[in-house]
Amino acid sequence: MYPVSDAYLEASRQHTVATKWTGMLTTLDGAVYEITPSLIEAGSGKLTRQICPSKDLVIGGTCASQLDIKLKLADVSRYTLMHAKLTMSHALQLADGSWESVPLGEFEVTEPPERKRSTITLHAYDNMQRFNGSFDGTVIGKPYEILLNACGTCGVGLGTTQDEIANYPNGDLETWNLAGITIYTWRDLIGHVASLLCCYAYCGPDGRLYVEPYRMTADRSIPPSRRFEYTPTDYECYYTSITHYFHTTQEYESVSLAAGGLDYDLGENPFIQFNIEEERHAALTAIISKLSELRYTPFTAKMPSDPSIMPGDVLEFTGNHAVEGKLAAVTKQVITLHGGMTIECGGDDPNLNVLTDQEKRIRTAAQNSNKDSVFYYDFHNVTEITLEDGDRARIIVFHYITTRRTHVDFHAELKCQVETTETYDEESRTYTEHDGVVELTYLQSGYEVTEYYPVELLCDGTQLMHLIYAWNAEANVIGTFEVLMRCRGCSVTIAEGAARGYLAGPGLAGEAGWDGTVYVYDEFEPVDFGRIHGRFTGEAVPTLGTPDQAAVTDRLPRHNFLRTLTKPFQAKVGASGLHRFSVPYNDDEMEKTDVQTVGSVWANAAADTDGTVTTPSCAVDRIVKVTSAHTDNTGDVTYLASFDDGETWYSYAGGSWALHDSGYGMVEGVLSAITEPEWAAMIQGGTVKIRAIIRGDATLADIQIFTVIYQEEK
Repeated sequence: MYPVSDAYLEASRQHTVATKWTGMLTTLDGAVYEITPSLIEAGSGKLTRQICPSKDLVIGGTCASQLDIKLKLADVSRYTLMHAKLTMSHALQLADGSWESVPLGEFEVTEPPERKRSTITLHAYDNMQRFNGSFDGTVIGKPYEILLNACGTCGVGLGTTQDEIANYPNGDLETWNLAGITIYTWRDLIGHVASLLCCYAYCGPDGRLYVEPYRMTADRSIPPSRRFEYTPTDYECYYTSITHYFHTTQEYESVSLAAGGLDYDLGENPFIQFNIEEERHAALTAIISKLSELRYTPFTAKMPSDPSIMPGDVLEFTGNHAVEGKLAAVTKQVITLHGGMTIECGGDDPNLNVLTDQEKRIRTAAQNSNKDSVFYYDFHNVTEITLEDGDRARIIVFHYITTRRTHVDFHAELKCQVETTETYDEESRTYTEHDGVVELTYLQSGYEVTEYYPVELLCDGTQLMHLIYAWNAEANVIGTFEVLMRCRGCSVTIAEGAARGYLAGPGLAGEAGWDGTVYVYDEFEPVDFGRIHGRFTGEAVPTLGTPDQAAVTDRLPRHNFLRTLTKPFQAKVGASGLHRFSVPYNDDEMEKTDVQTVGSVWANAAADTDGTVTTPSCAVDRIVKVTSAHTDNTGDVTYLASFDDGETWYSYAGGSWALHDSGYGMVEGVLSAITEPEWAAMIQGGTVKIRAIIRGDATLADIQIFTVIYQEEK
């Protein structure tokens, strides 16, 4: 509960209250924008806080607050607001006319802002998002020392004192994380430590990390006059036993204080993996002893906005149909700026908990067994595949689903019938066979795997090719994995059923390869829409699509390179970048014909003349995506691309590139839809130029080219 004065509480009880929301927005380059009530778009602004990720009562939750707000910042570039710091506060007018403020917290804009005409929408998160960095290692010490280490590494202050943590369950316990249990992020580590302490974790209004236990003391009483709606349950949620998974024996252990209550499934906590059974049971007993003190009556309620009430605060509802003396902690809170707020407390009904402890252990073990099972997706070709010299074709396709973050392995074997080329020597009157080359390309969800290109040298006859690849896949992903083959100096035939492979991973969904999705393909003659001279009407909302780049996550054992390497080595290092061209920053760099600068956009110098704006050549090895922004949809803006510094120009239509001779070129929708492999087919000299053709009274705001450049690193 954020501390407020008695005058604040008295003013909040009145039927009519005056409130205002203010804040400060600070960019990375030091620009400061004061957020006043008039700057906030009417009806926008929402703050979400949640310490339980589900409807259940959870210990070890890590509350991440999210603030979404729409501001009237017409002249501010959205790119300058990435990683900007945002602070907001809620003020209530007191009886004497003064104002008392409650801060909402410190936030950072970590998602690309959304521009729509004169407003810009920000999505910001509090300091809990700083703990999302990867964790890999072992920590040892008491809970306070482990949390202090996490805060120091991630640049967040620790608000809970050492004495406070020492008084929590297991607060003075010397512990460490078992190396066999993976902790992916520092935030996961904080959650495990909070579970050990029977607490939840959150970042306070001051930006510091706090861990606190649930309580049975009411922080505030809510009468009928302070709520719009209130829906309580007809039961109390309470726990009398706890179950934990011991990694060494791969068995579940339970501690029960009484019968009748819920059993709390703690899962596999890496900080309770002591080899001595008495030490494990002592830690579990300390947790369930504290947890069994709680008797919450779950509810949902709507009431006027009051950010001084925070997740974890214990409320007592009085009057009307509320049962006196029943308590509940706020586990989720959604505050609407200039509106009300919704709060709720989750929890299961013990009366429906009819399973015995043995049945619960069997059920939990079955769930864990299913989680750790390795599932396979099998593939074999159902038709013959034939590739002539120079051909490129897709030979293997997998569609897969992940239920959690996992490691995926791909293996395949190709039985190929190879026919190579031969030359005839007139002098010796002999034929010479030449080996063929087969180049393979892997695609993940449509994106080419650039760090690994298998190449096979094949001679004439029947050959076997073995393929292998592995990667780390994120949770809850519907993805594809494809294998493309190109022949050079040979032809290859793969008979029906001769291309066989599988994907395997512990987090893949289902036991069968079919995921319920049917894919239908058809072919048709290309249609050139570029020569359509009519006008299109409609409304489009441009958004910035930021592609995800592949990250290297393989672990390498320690190795002494000084003893094993006798000469320097080098490798290619890729760096992704954005070439953005707009009036405020790049007007002097652009080649312009019959175009004038109007404010922050380019426009035609004369209404009856088509103007052009051309970017300088950009050095690239890969083009991920090209987008642009229009500030006026009443005219036409089309595009051309050059890969030889403007000597020739191309447009894209009907699934292929074509030399541009006349016509309109590409519309923005076609330009932004060109995929990375389609760009790669044209990049020869490692450069690209984009030309925009502006017609009528249309205007152009900017052009963005998302690229990757490789450099030799020794």
